[in-house]
Amino acid sequence: NLLQLQLPLYERIMEAAPEGMHTLIASGDVYVRAEKLEPIPEADVVCYGMWVDPSLAKNHGVYFSHRENPTELDFMLQKPSPERQAELMQTHLLLMDIGVWLLSDRAVERLMAKAAARYAELPEGDAPQAPAPEDFETYDLYSEFGCGLGLNPSSPDPALSDLSVAVLPLPGGEFYHFGTNRDMIESTMAIQNLVKDQRYILRRGIKPQGSVFTQNCVLKNSPTAQSRNIWVENSFVGEGWQYSFDHILTGIPRNDWHVSLKPGVCIDMVPVGEEDSALRPY
Repeated sequence: NLLQLQLPLYERIMEAAPEGMHTLIASGDVYVRAEKLEPIPEADVVCYGMWVDPSLAKNHGVYFSHRENPTELDFMLQKPSPERQAELMQTHLLLMDIGVWLLSDRAVERLMAKAAARYAELPEGDAPQAPAPEDFETYDLYSEFGCGLGLNPSSPDPALSDLSVAVLPLPGGEFYHFGTNRDMIESTMAIQNLVKDQRYILRRGIKPQGSVFTQNCVLKNSPTAQSRNIWVENSFVGEGWQYSFDHILTGIPRNDWHVSLKPGVCIDMVPVGEEDSALRPY
């Protein structure tokens, strides 16, 4: 799974972390590849970033460091437009947030305090009860804690102003996002294409199109050269199924149905009780 693939990198980072840094925060919907790691500086927060095109960075958090002080965070913005990035490039260097943060024990204490301040007060009495879920207000790591950090934070927070923040590029790093269905297919295809030797990645009649992925399934009606952006997992797709492109099919039980899917239609099925299934098209 994704965590198993990513864990070796996280362990390498933690082994190289300075004393006093015992916490690593990572995103669960990304896969990051890195050939080597730079020495990790002493700071309360170390944010790993990557040099990317503004068209990709606009969908993520972006670290801005002043060109005269490139290793220290000036401020962070969430999903800035390419136009806004171009404007700030005149004075700043830009690194996309890849979701890997190192926190000192002091920074963790501040983060916990900020989160705890959002909890609703417990009711009075001898046996306090936890607040109901609707009473909680979450404290967001990226848009609030992250944007409150830096020399000139985009959302200043006096409680965080004395935390030092270093920005560290990942040399030769590669970033793959799995946050959406389209991301899942495009990122898997990009990883697949790291190996181009057809002797290792193609078998006759199995994969005529690179963006078709099948896992743990029976596919009676095989994809054609025109099929693309298709993910079939834990499913039985019989000869009566007609499909074209932009499909995700999951959990389809054994069947003899005749189904014609329009482009972009996805189907997920889950068992209900002993014999029934719930159909969830999207």
